[in-house]
Amino acid sequence: MIEVDFRRDMPPRKPISNLRFGIANRLGYFPAIFFPLMRFRKWLWPAKGAALLDRFTDVVIEGFFRCGNSFAVRAFICAQDAPVRVANRTHAPATVIVAARRRLPILILIRNPVDTVTSLMLKKPFGTVPQYFNYYTNYYRSIESYRQDFLLADFAEITEDYGSIVQRLNKRFNTAFVPFKHTEENVREVFSIIAMNDKRAEKGDVLRYSTPNKSKEERKRLIRQQVSSAEFDRERADAEAVYRRFVHTE
Repeated sequence: MIEVDFRRDMPPRKPISNLRFGIANRLGYFPAIFFPLMRFRKWLWPAKGAALLDRFTDVVIEGFFRCGNSFAVRAFICAQDAPVRVANRTHAPATVIVAARRRLPILILIRNPVDTVTSLMLKKPFGTVPQYFNYYTNYYRSIESYRQDFLLADFAEITEDYGSIVQRLNKRFNTAFVPFKHTEENVREVFSIIAMNDKRAEKGDVLRYSTPNKSKEERKRLIRQQVSSAEFDRERADAEAVYRRFVHTE
C-alpha cells in the first residue's frame, strides 16, 4: 500500500495539545473529578466549551467527538418554542452516567468509527489514528451498561431525518420537545450558525469547521485511506465491534 501523507500542509503535531486532550479524555470517566474541574474551567472561561449538566438540565445530547454533536444540539435548540437547558458536547461518559442516575432524557449520538476518526484527525490533527480509535471504543464501552437509559441516534439519521429522532425521544421519555423540521432551509440556518461559531473558534481554518465544505473533502479522502489501512486493523476492529453492538440493539 502506498503511504498517504494526509498531514501535508497541516500544522505540526503539538505534543502538549495531545497530552492535554488525553488527560481530559481520561478524567471524563470519573464524575467526582470531571465536574468540579469543568466547573472551574467554565468559571475561568464562561463562553468556552461545553454546556455542563446541572440541576436545571432538561435533556442531555451527547456522543463521541465528530458524531454530529454540533448539528444535533443546534438543530434541537432552534426547533424549540421555549428555552430548553441542554447539557451537551462534554464528550465525557461522566455526563451520561450522572444523567442516567437522575433519570433525565438522554440522546446519545454515534457514527461509524472510520468516518468518526477520519473527521477527528482533520479537526484535531495532534493525535494519532490508534489513539482516536481507542478513545472511541472506550467511550462507548464505558456507557454500554447504561444502554437502557438513553436513546441512540446514528449519524446518518441525524443528518437526514432528525425530527423523527426527537419524536422517538419524546415517546421514550414522555417529553414534549418540538421535533426539528428537516427542510433545506432549516438545515442551512443551522449550518450557518455552526459555521459562524466555528469561524470564531477555529480562527478561519475551514479544515476544522464542523459543517461540510469543499476544502475538507480532498483532505478527508487522504485521511480515510490511512485510517482504513491494515496498519490499524486491530484498533479499527475493536471500534467497529462496539459500533455494531450499539446500533444492532437499538
